[in-house]
Amino acid sequence: MTSPQRGPKTSPGEREFEELTRITNELVTTQRQLYKQSCELRRLNEEKNIAIGIVAHDLRNPLALMKMQSELLLDQCAGELSTDHQQLLQSISEQGRMMLTIVNDLLDASAIEAGSFHLARETVDVIPLVEHFVQSQALLAAPKSISLRFLPPQGVLLALLDPAKFQQVLTNLIGNAVKFSPAETAVDISLADHGEQFEIRVRDSGPGIPDSQLKSLCEPFQTVGGRSQGGEKNTGLGLTIVRRIIEKHGGSLNVSSEPGVGSVFSVSMPTGQPQLSGEAPSSPPVATFAATDTPPDTAEAPLRVLIVDDYLPAAKMTATMVARVCQADIELASDGAAAVERVTTFEPHLVLLDIELPTVSGREVAKRIREHDTAHPPLVCAVTAHAGEELEKIASLDTFDCVSAKPISLADLQSFVDAAKRRLKSGVISNG
Repeated sequence: MTSPQRGPKTSPGEREFEELTRITNELVTTQRQLYKQSCELRRLNEEKNIAIGIVAHDLRNPLALMKMQSELLLDQCAGELSTDHQQLLQSISEQGRMMLTIVNDLLDASAIEAGSFHLARETVDVIPLVEHFVQSQALLAAPKSISLRFLPPQGVLLALLDPAKFQQVLTNLIGNAVKFSPAETAVDISLADHGEQFEIRVRDSGPGIPDSQLKSLCEPFQTVGGRSQGGEKNTGLGLTIVRRIIEKHGGSLNVSSEPGVGSVFSVSMPTGQPQLSGEAPSSPPVATFAATDTPPDTAEAPLRVLIVDDYLPAAKMTATMVARVCQADIELASDGAAAVERVTTFEPHLVLLDIELPTVSGREVAKRIREHDTAHPPLVCAVTAHAGEELEKIASLDTFDCVSAKPISLADLQSFVDAAKRRLKSGVISNG
């Protein structure tokens, strides 16, 4: 009887090698699967950001129109309306402003996640910038009888920063302080010059933030620190965006809080490399012409104004606002091709131009306008629903003389009209 044949024996070293080979193959397979999943997640995330951008852009038009209409009614009919009706209009305007803030937060959050969040720095005097902003925010604090107290340093405080983004930081910090402070209290805003750094501190009298929640305070969609005192809503994105803006400037955000007493938000930012004190600050990227309170001269010939917007209600609303600030002949165009044709036949002095248009884009329309009349082109102003980074890119283009985000304010519109009139009188714009 023969014994069964046995295979060659494997040594311990060979068994270890086989096990290592098996584990390596499994790791390679897992790595490939993770890479595929990562690519798919990245693709889905990009699609999500694009979808948010499209939805937010489409939301801006009707929200901006609602805000423009309510503000125009308040401006024109204040003396004819009862106090209750004025308060209703003010509430509509305020709700529209809040919704636009939420839309802009979503756009900024998407830009941060996509890595396309950039700064447009310029040298500014921080003191009047903050002071003017605090004065404007006092109107929002008035319904709760909250006083805003600004404590500035003496002299001039020049810094190299992005003014629009910096005001976004102020909007969020001061807005939150007003939200969470009880009625008939005060919010203190102090500004200190520390040489190479400056610091802004916003102190409120709200419910405070528990220590356990401070670490997650700036995480996306976190709404901590108790309920607001006036029922105001927020997305939980504001402080995430604020922190990112401050960090992009090379600064830091610190929070101290005592439950039942209030919170202090401190922003430290470098002054950067400011211009010499004798030099004038750079011009702001948006609404670069100073507004004037001088009423329009009814003896002047009407200003020819072309309004280009594919959203007809917004175009009609802008036309109403133009008629409010000056004597004007107004024509409307709903797409890029019609706008180019109107320029040659109507010969406008001022063009208020949307960017996203059918047939021909607003950028291309502006380019063709300049090619049509190289010697005496009209004043071309972009009025767009783009916000944040995209708005700054548009403002940096040589194609446009000035830029305003929707909804265009009466002050911006007045400044554009005044600029067109000055250019018309000086002969820069042809009177046709």
